[in-house]
Amino acid sequence: MVTNRRFPQEFLQAPSDNKLKYFKDIIVPHRNIKLVLDQLLKNAIEPDDALVYLVFGVTGVGKSRLKAEFEKRLLKHFADEIISIVGKSGCRRTKLSMNHYYGHLRM
Repeated sequence: MVTNRRFPQEFLQAPSDNKLKYFKDIIVPHRNIKLVLDQLLKNAIEPDDALVYLVFGVTGVGKSRLKAEFEKRLLKHFADEIISIVGKSGCRRTKLSMNHYYGHLRM
């Protein structure tokens, strides 16, 4: 029997609601998820000929989690470039005018 747990033994006797709250955000990734994530990151950072990548699977396999982790790692990878571009842009805060935004579409 495994005795090396990250939670106290008495937790097993706790009410179900407490256990559900505790385990709600615990994720056990599929063994191939790291391979897929690494491949997506590689292709995003060093693009090849493909313009679209399709990720599919049955409900609950981790597609949304993969997307969230992919976004997090991609932003982390490009963080310095994003900050430097925003810092140099000199943008100012103004109200959006629909007339200004769609003005070129007038006939």
